[in-house]
Amino acid sequence: MKRHAIPVICVLSVLAMFHAVSWAQESTFVIGPQYVRDDVEHSCKMMATGITLKAGDVIKFSATGTWSWDGVASCGPDGTGVKFADYPRHALVGRVGSQLFFIGTEYTLTVQSGGELFVGRNDNQCNPSAAYQGSLQLVMTETAVDTGGLSTNVRILVLLGAMVLFYILTRFLLYEFLIKKGTHPFKAKAVFISLFLLFSLSAFAALFYDLISVLVLVALGVIWLIYFIFVLLK
Repeated sequence: MKRHAIPVICVLSVLAMFHAVSWAQESTFVIGPQYVRDDVEHSCKMMATGITLKAGDVIKFSATGTWSWDGVASCGPDGTGVKFADYPRHALVGRVGSQLFFIGTEYTLTVQSGGELFVGRNDNQCNPSAAYQGSLQLVMTETAVDTGGLSTNVRILVLLGAMVLFYILTRFLLYEFLIKKGTHPFKAKAVFISLFLLFSLSAFAALFYDLISVLVLVALGVIWLIYFIFVLLK
């Protein structure tokens, strides 16, 4: 690799990590008025989105369109002026686990407990023969701006960017520094590879809080320390 390409790749890696932190995953759903909240009338069903959220996720919702529950009256995502169970009647609502929330035209949700996302109309009437008309279009954006953590996809992108950046810095700075100091190439590569693996595992543990990865990191650190003392320092 040419030397002048190293700073370019480093800059690109840093930009990729910053982009990953602000990256968001977007999903769109079309919801019919036949889907009604199911915590009041259990014969009704909300629409399953097939998306599972975890505690701490921050989700931004944006809804448009109109729907009718009787073929005559209609409203948008914010519902009518009449209240039903704390929210405007016929408004767009959602549920994750036992957490029910009002969506309306726009809403930002911080998930309290994990579970699949369900959406529907705020009502307790779900007559299969009703003259349902229209639909709402819901755009759901999973963002990384959160007090509870980053989404899994964002963490993966940040991890990959950090690994690329650290690899370049250690390979073309530390490794070459050791070679110039007269260190045997094998020993220089051992130091470089060990540090890279340690960094990768520590970054993984920090981003995913996985106990197994932390234990593996500690074990690898002990092995590297023993190897460094008894082999590299001879």
